[in-house]
Formats: sequence, structure tokens, C-alpha cells
Amino acid sequence: MDKNGAGILGLLGIIICAAAAFFLRNLFPGLAKLIFWILGIAVALIAALVILVIVLAMRKPKTKKTENGRESPEEVLGRGRRSVLEIRRIGMRLKNPELRSLCGEICDSADRILRTAKEMPERLGEVRKCLNYYLPTLGSVLKRYVRIEESGVPAQEMTYSALACLRDISSAMERQHEKLFTNEMLDLSVEMELMTTMCRRDGLIDDEDFSLEAGENITLKL
Repeated sequence: MDKNGAGILGLLGIIICAAAAFFLRNLFPGLAKLIFWILGIAVALIAALVILVIVLAMRKPKTKKTENGRESPEEVLGRGRRSVLEIRRIGMRLKNPELRSLCGEICDSADRILRTAKEMPERLGEVRKCLNYYLPTLGSVLKRYVRIEESGVPAQEMTYSALACLRDISSAMERQHEKLFTNEMLDLSVEMELMTTMCRRDGLIDDEDFSLEAGENITLKL
């Protein structure tokens, strides 16, 4: 049924109701009054329901996404922590002691990365891929390896491959953590150089008083 048909039916319904109300009011005044009360209550309930629906529809849904659609830092860090716990749990099931040790090293490095990212949220973008992809993928790979290992199927070559993979991941995680502080040290060097330049510009440092040679202190004239 199209909109025009629905409108005509609605208009006919109103006319019929109005006619029925007119006849009831004249023939059965008491019954008409009761019906009007019931209709009034029904209309009020419907109106309240409509208002409630409109209010709920207008409310902005709570979301964990940031304004640009990306996940919030809390989500990224939370996923990273869950991945580390999963890797630790799976690592405890590994029969090969070197694989277990490598899992522990990877998780320790990941924990350091998570702490650093929490303390320096401006660096989170540098480790987002590590937390969103590498750790979950490693957990999935380890889970499949454990399933093969526990099946009793000889898989010596698979063990060699797993050892090589975990060694690479362990080194990568250590470099990822070091890289965070490498960038931090570069930023710190830039800030110190800027501060020194400003002090020299303001006449607080003479060229002969300032040296960047190792073991020498910076002398400020205040």
C-alpha cells in the first residue's frame, strides 16, 4: 500500500471514530464518557512511548572509537595485554624448553612495550601494528603448533621452523622497545639543543662556556 492509500485509510478511520463518538455520546452518554477516558489514557500512553523512542534515538551511542574512527588507546593496549596473556598460557604447554624460554622473552618485551606505550601514549602509533597484528598472529601460530605437538605426530622440522620464527620475533620485539626510547632520546637531544640555543640567544651562555664534549658540564651564567 502506498502513502496515499494509507493516508486515505487513516482519514476514514478518523471520520468513523468521530461519527461513532457522536452517536455514542447522544445514545449512551455514560458509556461514551467511559470510552473517552479509556481512549485518552491509551493516547497518553502511546504519546509517552513515542517520546521515549525519540529520546532514545537522539541519544549518541557510546562507542570506544575515537573521532577519526580508530580504536582508542585503551582498546589497543587491552588487546595487547590479552594477547600477551594468551601467548604465556600457550607457552606453558610447549614441550620444547627453548620454545618456552623464547615465549617468555617475547612476552617480557611485549610487557615493556605496553608499559612504555601507556606512559607515553603519543608513541602508541609506533607500536599499534605490533599490538594489533604481530602478537595476535603469534598467539594463533603457537596455538596451532601446540595442537600439532600434542597430537603426537613427529614434527622435528616444524620445531626447527618454530624456533627460528620465535627467535626472529623475540629480536623484533626487543628492537621495537628500543626504538621507542631511541626516538625519545632523539627528541630529548633536540629539546636540549633548543634550550641551549635559547640560553645562548638570551646571553645566558657564552660560546667558551658551553661544550658538548663527553665528560664536561654545561655552564650557565644566570
